[in-house]
Amino acid sequence: MDRMVTPEQAVAIMAERGIHFDLIGLRKKAREGKIPGAQKVGGARGIWLIPREWAQSYEKIKSGRPRVKK
Repeated sequence: MDRMVTPEQAVAIMAERGIHFDLIGLRKKAREGKIPGAQKVGGARGIWLIPREWAQSYEKIKSGRPRVKK
């Protein structure tokens, strides 16, 4: 099994786990250095590679104020 996956594959892995993540948001997270081990290959117009392990273990952090039940 490959250790690194494309952003599209990473989003698909997360979707299988019930975590919906926007592809553009994933690329932004990689560009900002918020995905440990993510690498850009192919120069300025290259593609990002995301560690498969990160996609398989990512948990979305809920932020903001909790909803009040009526």
